[in-house]
Amino acid sequence: MNTNSPSSSIKNYYEDNYANVRAALTYLSSEDRQTWIKTGAALKSEYGENGFAIWDEWSQTAPNYNPRDAKAAWKSFKEGRINIGTLFFEAKRNGFVPAKKPQPLSKEEWRQKREEMQARRLASERELARQQEAARKVANERWEKAKGAQINHPYLVKKGINALTIAKYLRQEGDNLLVPARQFGELHGVQTISPDGDKRFNKNASLGGSSMMLGTWGKAKENKEIILVEGVATGATLHLATGKTVVVCFSANNLKKVAEKLAKQTDLQVVIGADLDRSGTGQKYANEAKAIFSNNAVVLLPDFTEDELNQPNPPSDFNDLAQLRGLDHIKKSFQEAFRHLEYEMPTLEEPEPEMVM
Repeated sequence: MNTNSPSSSIKNYYEDNYANVRAALTYLSSEDRQTWIKTGAALKSEYGENGFAIWDEWSQTAPNYNPRDAKAAWKSFKEGRINIGTLFFEAKRNGFVPAKKPQPLSKEEWRQKREEMQARRLASERELARQQEAARKVANERWEKAKGAQINHPYLVKKGINALTIAKYLRQEGDNLLVPARQFGELHGVQTISPDGDKRFNKNASLGGSSMMLGTWGKAKENKEIILVEGVATGATLHLATGKTVVVCFSANNLKKVAEKLAKQTDLQVVIGADLDRSGTGQKYANEAKAIFSNNAVVLLPDFTEDELNQPNPPSDFNDLAQLRGLDHIKKSFQEAFRHLEYEMPTLEEPEPEMVM
């Protein structure tokens, strides 16, 4: 006869599993970002907010550990998307063997475990929605109170984008620029840029799929052309160089989310001005965004020389390239990219009749 209640059995299950998790983590590298993300999501699904401590402790084994990035990433994880089995699978591929196999749970215990996870997930989603709504209100209040951006702001001058055609899309709060992060015209958050270029979003802002548009949506639809980029300085540079509508996505991993929204609205020819960073992150996410648009998009990388890329702090984006080569060089590159798209676009023609033999 089993004298254990479902709750005590589940407690024993978690305790045994926790020991295995700690051991499994020693077989995983926190330096690999994809592994880092999947591991965090798996731990949050299994332990809820209690999983942060063990994930953060493991994260600190990476030389590039940043506590602010870790907290932000953890907050973005959704319970139930990736389960603890993924963590063990990856660890076993690297040689991990569980030291203690948890006692199997009964159907009733699994039902209780799933209900607990579902309750945690719903509570987490409600709290996240509350925080994001509060962040939207704060962002709108700050945006309304802010003054127009000065075109001689140190950041704009340093980046060579100190023009009224750029400043009119921004505002200024004290010494800092404010950049709007919108979704379908609604302000969801603001990015602060200090005079020396430090960037921060307001706390709890909903940024997935948020962007800033330089130019107008009407012009983009009329010309059937649009440019996607990561950062504000890059977007401003390309808008000044080409005159085309540019969408700033704020980060590499947000390119795909913004692309998914754009692709649902209209058919556009899209050039993605990717960052050429040593990690390959910019190129990876740019190609994922390109796939959303199928044959209607192309990824364009800045054409730095080998000597430039071998510098200790190499250039990486189109703003860097503009400062090295000038706006005319940028303009020609994007004109060529759009011509390539126009040439490659499939045309719908009447099929030729089959020859009757």
